[in-house]
Amino acid sequence: MCGILGAFGPTIHHKKLRERLDSMRHRGDQLSAEIYQDDGVFLGCHRLGIMDPEHGMQPASTENGDIKAVFNGEIYNFEQLRIQLEAHDFSNGGDTETVAHAFEEFGTAAFQKLDGMFAVCLWDKADKSFYAARDQMGVKPLYYVNEKEEGNFYFASERKALLGLNCIIQTVPPGHLISRNGIEKYCEMNIAPTVYSPGVLRGLVGKAVVKRMRADRPIGVFLSGGLDSSIIAYHASANRRGIPAYTIGTEGADDLVHSEMMARTFGMKHHIRIVKRKDILDALPKVIWHTETFNPFLVRVGVANYLVAEEASKDVRVVLSGEGADELFAGYEYLQRYDRYLWPWLLKQGVNNLHRTELQRLDRTTMAWAVEAREPFMDIALVKYAMGLHIDCKLIRYSDKWIEKWCLKDAYRPLLPAQIIDRTKNPFDKGSGISGILTEHAEKEMSDLVYQKEVEKHQFLQGADKETVFYFQIWKETFLAKNEQYPGDSGRYIDHEEIMPSEIIRY
Repeated sequence: MCGILGAFGPTIHHKKLRERLDSMRHRGDQLSAEIYQDDGVFLGCHRLGIMDPEHGMQPASTENGDIKAVFNGEIYNFEQLRIQLEAHDFSNGGDTETVAHAFEEFGTAAFQKLDGMFAVCLWDKADKSFYAARDQMGVKPLYYVNEKEEGNFYFASERKALLGLNCIIQTVPPGHLISRNGIEKYCEMNIAPTVYSPGVLRGLVGKAVVKRMRADRPIGVFLSGGLDSSIIAYHASANRRGIPAYTIGTEGADDLVHSEMMARTFGMKHHIRIVKRKDILDALPKVIWHTETFNPFLVRVGVANYLVAEEASKDVRVVLSGEGADELFAGYEYLQRYDRYLWPWLLKQGVNNLHRTELQRLDRTTMAWAVEAREPFMDIALVKYAMGLHIDCKLIRYSDKWIEKWCLKDAYRPLLPAQIIDRTKNPFDKGSGISGILTEHAEKEMSDLVYQKEVEKHQFLQGADKETVFYFQIWKETFLAKNEQYPGDSGRYIDHEEIMPSEIIRY
């Protein structure tokens, strides 16, 4: 996990690029940035060393030095790939070097072979060409600017590193690569129908968790006491007894009670942080800066994530988290407001949108503390299986109420306490007691006059509530001042991208 920056073109400025790279210093835990530069080329990284941290320096290089790579993320099958690359010489035990050698061996077809979460920028010195690619689900962020008139391309892990350049900042869509030849999709995820089996579902989740526990740094679990985090905790503790769990909440918050029960049940070393109003309000502007959004859905949960990541950073460098389960298994109540025939389409849209919403929020708030978050529910095999299930085994009517995530609850009912299985869904920001404090504060601070002026001035704020506009005022001090082009709202999530990415999930 790292903060990476790549730039290619005739008029790039190396000194200024170092300053841009340093805006992402928080994403690494090494003493200084790791950089390769040449005429018209800059590759830089603030590295968080997870695999072979002592020797896995970046940019990684092939034997002859022709291929250079900066990389953010984790490749879970890098050891298997090294068997296919046995003719190559490796200098360390990290996964970044494996990506460089795989590209040398297979070209752009290498990206399809990577099982993991990643964003990578490569430079081919021999061909004088660059490539940038992002994982299929978009777990790891990657943004770009194409200065067509100047002939420059820029890539970075966070938008803030690209502010002020002479073009709009765009997202590299999941499962895509960019080169001088343009942007192309390097893989497809076509979904076929699957049949629900409790054993198959548990097996896929278990494999996804175990796969993500490979690390050369300490690892823990975010535990809210909800269904998703409890499932992750069950598999993680079965694989590693005494693994630490991290929970936050205000005094008396619902999450504290349920997470303590689960940690005790699984024999986990439980770290609880009781947060106060001041902690929450102090974190707010930092979270908006890190998440690069004023979307209230992302900001409120982001504050909770930021505070629990701060606690985890005292002990570990990797955490497992339950993001993605609600989108895969119909965990949101809003579905019930729509006609049943629309549910599969809405679920697909939610999964296709994850890279701009929940995954973005989790990446930014954990990397603010140089902690790598891994999401087992985003495992490709699990995603394909879950999205192939019929909607009738995800959201069912029982007596007079709807049961969300029915198949997930059914699969784990023999393994988890009934209080967890049947617990009413409580989003992280509410279960921790944080959202009420933030909403009340925003409503109190935002006067009717200021609210009206902002809405009239910025068309994309039409229909926004006071909380959104209050967060916007904090956000614009950094972001709007340097990039004036921001289109409107997409769905329930505010989207500032000019081009919508193509679909990830296809039926």
